[in-house]
Amino acid sequence: MPRAKSEITGGPVIGLRVTKEEYEVYKKLGGGRWLHAYLRDIVERRKEDAKANSATARGMVAVYPARPEPVPKSTKTNRPFG
Repeated sequence: MPRAKSEITGGPVIGLRVTKEEYEVYKKLGGGRWLHAYLRDIVERRKEDAKANSATARGMVAVYPARPEPVPKSTKTNRPFG
């Protein structure tokens, strides 16, 4: 019996050409795991900004760090094939 598609595998796919140096930075940051977390963070920030745009908070500016932080890799103690 086939599995149901998850939220991630059923969505659109993004392809991108990057230089070797850009790819190295992407991998050092955590690759796809980092990108998912970073995009999720942006969505959360936009939700927070929308809530903050009430009549009492008009004119305030949200400031965020310019550099994304790498996502730590999960460690498994038993990895027989990798």
